[in-house]
Amino acid sequence: MQLKSSFPPIARFKWVTEGILFFAGFLTLYFLDWPQLRYWRVKGPGGRFEDLQSILAAGDCFGKIGNSVFQDDGGCTGYMYGRFLLQTFNFLHIHASDYKVIGFFFLILLSFAFAFLFKNIEFRFAILMKAAIIFSPPIVLLAERGNFDIFIFLLVIASAILIVSNFPVIASISLMTASLMKFYTLPSLFAILILKFRMRTKLLLLSAAIFIGFLISQDLGRIQVGFRQFWYAQFGMSIWGRYANEVGVFNLNETTISILGFFIFVISILVISRITLIPKQVLVEDDSPFQVHSITFLLLFSSHLACFVLGMSYDYRLVFFIGATGALLTSRCLLTKEQIRKVLIMLLCLVWCSYNSGQLQILGNVILEVMTAWYVLIVYFHSKAYFQKVK
Repeated sequence: MQLKSSFPPIARFKWVTEGILFFAGFLTLYFLDWPQLRYWRVKGPGGRFEDLQSILAAGDCFGKIGNSVFQDDGGCTGYMYGRFLLQTFNFLHIHASDYKVIGFFFLILLSFAFAFLFKNIEFRFAILMKAAIIFSPPIVLLAERGNFDIFIFLLVIASAILIVSNFPVIASISLMTASLMKFYTLPSLFAILILKFRMRTKLLLLSAAIFIGFLISQDLGRIQVGFRQFWYAQFGMSIWGRYANEVGVFNLNETTISILGFFIFVISILVISRITLIPKQVLVEDDSPFQVHSITFLLLFSSHLACFVLGMSYDYRLVFFIGATGALLTSRCLLTKEQIRKVLIMLLCLVWCSYNSGQLQILGNVILEVMTAWYVLIVYFHSKAYFQKVK
């Protein structure tokens, strides 16, 4: 694979300009103390970049008490992500006191990442629609908390750029790093196996993915804190059973909720495959100048699908779905301009029918279910067309 240039000087100038504007927007919200989050009553009680402060504090604790940070006995404990992340903090001498510098750095990278992902969406008032998506409730919550998912999001995008730059091994190291820090990116390591690599490279990547999966299973065995799963400000395949419990219609246990969610998702895929147009060509074409965005879509969507299927996630983790949608639209290899507008409208409805919208959150979940099922079909037909082309 070779990187096809989609960054002529004018496009580069537009990317930098939009990145600066988006960062200025985040900076304004920061100094105004995130007024919309205060209005929606979801602003973190512990100060700015609260999630980042918490995870950096866990790194400080790890340096003192080791694996005891995974225990659930109060105080300096309750950590529930990868041990590698804490080891990285200790190795680089990053401490909780560094949270502001890192938080602002995250905001800069997040701004330019979104400018990159949505850069070729061009029509009248497109910049306003981009701003409405980027400053939507899930992304603003992610930025206010300084959640480390921002860094994972950037690692996945960097991996796509490295792949099309013909550095698949370095790209896999980037994805392995992300997976060891936050487990839900592991499927992205397997997703890149459907791309055009030599068999020796694929075997190496597969072996690495299996090994990382083994390390993740060890970390999961250490975690003693259960993740709170409910319907408010969260999304996932099992949301429908939680809604049913919330209204008092049923009293479903976790197993039944998971089975019900899986059944509804499969039905959604089957119905959508019959009633809507599914692109059935190869998604990643070697001669496409937007090849990097196509691969970014595959990797980001793989991470989103893991979050969606394996359990409930807070709404700020919709960043992977939003990023995947931006990459898909920018790739220009599947959709007409009219279809791009429709997908953007659906995305806009999805992100604003979130934790901020009361009962309209159900509408957001319906749209997310439909679009996730549609993306599954896109990836399926891409894989099918690719393997037929190889034969």
